[in-house]
Amino acid sequence: MPPGSVVILPGTGGQIRYMARITHELPNGTRLDGYTIQRVLGGGGFSIVYLATDASGHKVVIKEYMPSKLAVRDEALDVVASHEHFTERFAHGRRLFFQEAGTLSSIKHPNIVNVINFFRQHGTVYMVMEFEDGVNL
Repeated sequence: MPPGSVVILPGTGGQIRYMARITHELPNGTRLDGYTIQRVLGGGGFSIVYLATDASGHKVVIKEYMPSKLAVRDEALDVVASHEHFTERFAHGRRLFFQEAGTLSSIKHPNIVNVINFFRQHGTVYMVMEFEDGVNL
């Protein structure tokens, strides 16, 4: 579908927005709260994980709340509910993600990657963690 077009959901009368971006990832080079996105590391149904650098050039990992079944990214890079019926579910998940980031930032353990920052931007929330070079578990 062309960007900006809408489709009516059968039986609901609701609309789903189709955005210009085909993918949900932030573009490389995007600035977030003093960090610069370098590339996507991975993701799943509820988040996208990026390799980024801080203002000093140190590598960090940023996890973005981006539930692919509930939200889309618009042309301004904001994350918005893809349908009015998903607005509250998206907002509830965003609140829980932010609370989780706050809780994890208070835990200091040698076997757990440190959460060093968390913030709101672009209509969603982000969790910044230390970058640990190695293999996926």
